[in-house]
Amino acid sequence: MTCRSRDLLLDPRTESRDLLLAHAAGCEECSALLALQAKTNTTLAVPALELDAISRARVWQRVEAGRVGARWDLRWVLPTVAVAVIAGMLLLWPKGQEPLPEGWVDYAAAQTIELEGATIAVRERAKIALLEPRSLRIFRGSIAVEVSTPPALQLETPRVKISALAAKFVVDVQKDSTSVHVIRGSVTANERELDEGVIMVFEDEKVLKSQTHLFADEPLLTKKPEPKPRPKRSIGEQITEARAMVGRDDRRAVQLAEEVLERRPKPAVQIEALMIAGDAHRRRNELSDAQRRYASVVEHSAAGDYREEATLRLASVLADQDQNSRAIELLSQAPRGGNLLPERVALEARLRLERGDLEGARRVLDAVRENRDRVLAPVRARLRELEEKK
Repeated sequence: MTCRSRDLLLDPRTESRDLLLAHAAGCEECSALLALQAKTNTTLAVPALELDAISRARVWQRVEAGRVGARWDLRWVLPTVAVAVIAGMLLLWPKGQEPLPEGWVDYAAAQTIELEGATIAVRERAKIALLEPRSLRIFRGSIAVEVSTPPALQLETPRVKISALAAKFVVDVQKDSTSVHVIRGSVTANERELDEGVIMVFEDEKVLKSQTHLFADEPLLTKKPEPKPRPKRSIGEQITEARAMVGRDDRRAVQLAEEVLERRPKPAVQIEALMIAGDAHRRRNELSDAQRRYASVVEHSAAGDYREEATLRLASVLADQDQNSRAIELLSQAPRGGNLLPERVALEARLRLERGDLEGARRVLDAVRENRDRVLAPVRARLRELEEKK
């Protein structure tokens, strides 16, 4: 463009505007410039658009690319702004028709990423690279993903490759592991189908090495200081919590009791921890573990009053494992006294009756004929019934 009036046309402060417009009507160059200016003004009149993080990244990527080699004078300002605004408008077109931003983007907690047929909610600050409309990588952070329509969503972390279809799941990526919690739907991780309601943790270094090529451009993170170790609780606090957990969270009760035993407490505390572990194992139907813990109490030199209780429970666990002979032998060798004598006699007599040993059951019951504890009534009645049939 060589017309001398071009700069005057673009300057709104120029006087004799009517004369310039008349000149432009007969000048091809100035007429084209005025048409471009009118088009730009129309574009700029479009209401401002609220862009999310992805759209904003796309706009600035294009603006930065347009700056290379550009001459920033008045005739370039309006066209450049127009391109940026038009690019923003195009970004509101249906997802999947425009390329996603390149590289890693930091997302704050509570941000939402809308993809084609999928929604990603950032639970904890996450570093994510969007590859395609249905593919992304996450380097660190925690996200909740819901895939509503096919095709499957592909997601990669440093340790695992995930494919999900019509599913809802949570992915948590830490420095040394990736955990996947499937809430519903079909989710595979490293070609393995994951069960709903189960949290699967991937820590295998071999998996990490086989996937590092996917993250050749991963960002460098500042090493965080190691957290200070939490002070150990006292043995008394642990045993109190373990006792309270029996019947409420038996798995936790076992864990706490075993931790107490590892600390080699005094004999009285050790006996109580063994009993708690045995009770929790029995409630979880882990009978062999319960048998081992009860037997440790029976054989312990400091068992004291716990020995009678441990003997009764050990015999019951043996019977539950169809080891009636061992249970009878254990009960018959126990001292004939104690607060739990009626329970022990009733169990031994019942086990003998199940073996058809009516004489042995009668002998055991006769030894406590003066005892009228109601726990003995059913087995006495069963013995009379079997004797009458003979």
